[in-house]
Amino acid sequence: PTKPISSPVQQDLYIGQRVAVDSMGIVGTLKFLGEAEFKEGYWAGIQLDILGSGKNDGSVKGTSESQEQLDHLFGESIRQAPNEAVMKLHQLQLRVEVLEAENRLLKPDDSQPKTDTKIMELETEQMNLMTERDKTETHLVQEYQERVRSLNETIDELKRAGLESIELYESSVEMNRVDREALNASLADERRKVALLEAERAELHNAGREAIQTYEATIAEIKKERESLIQEQNAKREALEATIQKKENEHKRQIASLNRDISELEGLIESKVFKEADLEEALDKERKTIKKLQMELQDLK
Repeated sequence: PTKPISSPVQQDLYIGQRVAVDSMGIVGTLKFLGEAEFKEGYWAGIQLDILGSGKNDGSVKGTSESQEQLDHLFGESIRQAPNEAVMKLHQLQLRVEVLEAENRLLKPDDSQPKTDTKIMELETEQMNLMTERDKTETHLVQEYQERVRSLNETIDELKRAGLESIELYESSVEMNRVDREALNASLADERRKVALLEAERAELHNAGREAIQTYEATIAEIKKERESLIQEQNAKREALEATIQKKENEHKRQIASLNRDISELEGLIESKVFKEADLEEALDKERKTIKKLQMELQDLK
């Protein structure tokens, strides 16, 4: 027998689960869950514990399907991965989480200006987040591939167990449509979030680049002012050194002139001393001569 259901993701159903339909008083094992070619929507196949206890004998509009026909109806649908939309939703949600993390890292920190090192750290963190996201998506794809493989394995069980009826599932079409619309709305919302976050990230990148450009311009201006100040200081130092050298040269000239004057004075003094000695010697001679003349004069008297 069959039972209309909403999305299997919402109902948390899985192959091999023991189920009961209280309204029909039947109990069995869930053998199939997914889409089929005969009708839109999600379908479930239940292997009854007591064969023949379902609503009908398994025929559809008076026609009983063979095991090969059942395999064709359900097998191809299973192999077409019925949960691609759900998988896409999970991928978009992961993309949102990655973008939110990136944007948190890209938001400016008022405590310190952004530098090239900071941008490199942000880019490294972004690459790590992208790598982690790729790993998560790969894991998600592997899980769905494993689920498809498990569903494919149920085909053989469906051949043995059979399905009594699928007519009761026609009422699930509307419920499935609602589920699909809700899923599409969720996908649209996640796409909108991704677009907003990507726009925010681009804005933050632009703001970061502008901050770096402003910072670099400020650094260039400071360097220019510093170079101008250094040149001015060098000019002052050179002028001061020239003044000092000029004064030193003048001082040397003055010292040399004083030394010459001292030498001349020493020469004059020495010459004067010599002259005084000559005069003294001449005076001594004159005194001796006068004394001799006086003695001669006395002798004459």
